[in-house]
Amino acid sequence: MNELFGELPEFFKDEAEKSDLFDVLAYVAYTLPPLTLKERANKAKVIISTQFNTKQQVFLDFVLSHYVSVGVDALAQEKLVNYCT
Repeated sequence: MNELFGELPEFFKDEAEKSDLFDVLAYVAYTLPPLTLKERANKAKVIISTQFNTKQQVFLDFVLSHYVSVGVDALAQEKLVNYCT
C-alpha cells in the first residue's frame, strides 16, 4: 500500500492540474485512467442535453465552463452563490 501512495504524486504530476480528486480516487480504487476536466464536462453535456430543458442546459453549461477553467473549486457553494446573485 505504501508503494502505491508513494507513487501517486508522481503519477498525477502532469495530470493533476487538468483533473480532479475524483481521478485520484478512481485510480486508487479501480486503476482507471484520469480524465481531464474538459473530458469530464463533455461527458456530462451529453447527459445534460437529453435530461434537462433548454434553460437548465444553459445554466449547467455555464457551471461546466467554470469547472473546466477553474476546476472543482468553481463548484464551491460560496462561489455558486456569487454567480447567481
